[in-house]
Amino acid sequence: MKTVLIIDDNEAFRCLLAEFFSHRGFCPIAAESGGEGFEKAQAHRPDIIFCDVNMPEKNGFEVLKLIRHNEQTAKIPFFLMTAEPHMNNQQQAEADGLIKKPIDLDELNEILVSCPYPLKG
Repeated sequence: MKTVLIIDDNEAFRCLLAEFFSHRGFCPIAAESGGEGFEKAQAHRPDIIFCDVNMPEKNGFEVLKLIRHNEQTAKIPFFLMTAEPHMNNQQQAEADGLIKKPIDLDELNEILVSCPYPLKG
């Protein structure tokens, strides 16, 4: 079964996304902080990661840097999520995409269908 890692400090949002992914055949893994998210990425090697930008401890950019600089996780598709109205391209350059909150579930479904890397299956 394909796995998706959701990293977000908002519990209600994590649960909503977990339910969405579960209904699409994914096994959701959730983390409430950037540090926990990186640990779970190493332990589970998910097929795809969705990570909030603004979090305490480690923000989404710090998590992305850790993911990309780790041989085991470097090629996992990684999407940043943010409610910030302005984000420059350099900030998101290493991510596979940026999703604006509130999330459009049709957009999220399209990402799953047309992921930049083949999802292991």
